[in-house]
Amino acid sequence: MRADDLKLGELINFEEGRLSLAGRRLVLHDMRAFAHLREDLWHMLGSEHTRRILTRYGFFWGQEDAAAMKRVFTWDSLTEWIKAGPRLHSLQGVVRAVVKSLYIEENAAGFRMEVIWHDSGEAAEHLAVFDRAEAPVCWMLVGYASGYASFCTGREVFFIEDKCMAKGDPVCTVTGQYREAWGNAIIPHLPYFKAEDIQEKIEKLTSELRRKNLELEKERNRRRLIEVRKRSAFHEIHSSSFLKVIDLAQKVANYDTTVLITGETGTGKEVLARYIHQLSGRSGKQFLAINCGALPDTLLESELFGHTAGAFTGALKNREGVFEQAAGGTIFLDEIGDISPALQVKLLRAVEGKEILRIGESSPRKIDVRIIAATNRDLP
Repeated sequence: MRADDLKLGELINFEEGRLSLAGRRLVLHDMRAFAHLREDLWHMLGSEHTRRILTRYGFFWGQEDAAAMKRVFTWDSLTEWIKAGPRLHSLQGVVRAVVKSLYIEENAAGFRMEVIWHDSGEAAEHLAVFDRAEAPVCWMLVGYASGYASFCTGREVFFIEDKCMAKGDPVCTVTGQYREAWGNAIIPHLPYFKAEDIQEKIEKLTSELRRKNLELEKERNRRRLIEVRKRSAFHEIHSSSFLKVIDLAQKVANYDTTVLITGETGTGKEVLARYIHQLSGRSGKQFLAINCGALPDTLLESELFGHTAGAFTGALKNREGVFEQAAGGTIFLDEIGDISPALQVKLLRAVEGKEILRIGESSPRKIDVRIIAATNRDLP
């Protein structure tokens, strides 16, 4: 069988409601409708994704035609089987294809094919909905030629279009070679023949989403900072030293870490602690303050950690301490320098292990609070 022997009437079986090529069903599509589909894809996905979709569609189309030709006919040579691809393009009304040159070495060691496309239907589709193109646009045809030749040779063959009617050339011309023969010239074209790496795309979108969320969070913090400053006792500060303290408080507020504020009595340590809480991610939860220097150890321990009924005289019922009451919020421990070493050990467990032990219980309870402490003592 020779490529020139192919006849449309002998290839395609015309039945009402069904067209088929050697048992493979075909469907006729209106060129103008396909032009509008191309336009929609372009506007929805951009030119790069549109080119990838149409190139891959053509590639699969070419593979299927090559497989059908192998199944139905016995070819005089590999050359004739490959030349049947352009012949099918012509018979199908896609383009009038003329093989300018075709070189195939024995055992498929080398391959080069040049084809001229007259009156390209795909170029006409593009011009029906877009202005003159700046680069070749016969992406389905290129995909078809590449898929057809790749199937025939069992090697990766890629065609590149260098002239195109859509950009004002009198005809469209393409050249096909093995991937290795193209060298670096094929690299910019390869992504259009391959399926996009979904995992890579997900990671890229996730990274972009993370960056956008970070920008939004910074903007929300900036706006919140402005509002808090307006409502706080610090909106009319003129002292450069205290402004540095406020700036440091603003930076600390964004991190869920334990904070110690030192300063003399009456300098506004609790006000600063509330300011940090208002700027933090815990601002929607409670801010509970307790003066550690105003209570003896036994009462302070109960206030902090809670107790069970009967744990000591007067403990008539179970009671939550501030560590549980402030769940998700902030605890301000004022005058932390006045607590005893014994209570410091129990407090250390809450700070480091994020758990407390109610008086009278043996099982620890998990807590979720931020601790801000203050003292007027010189702790070192």
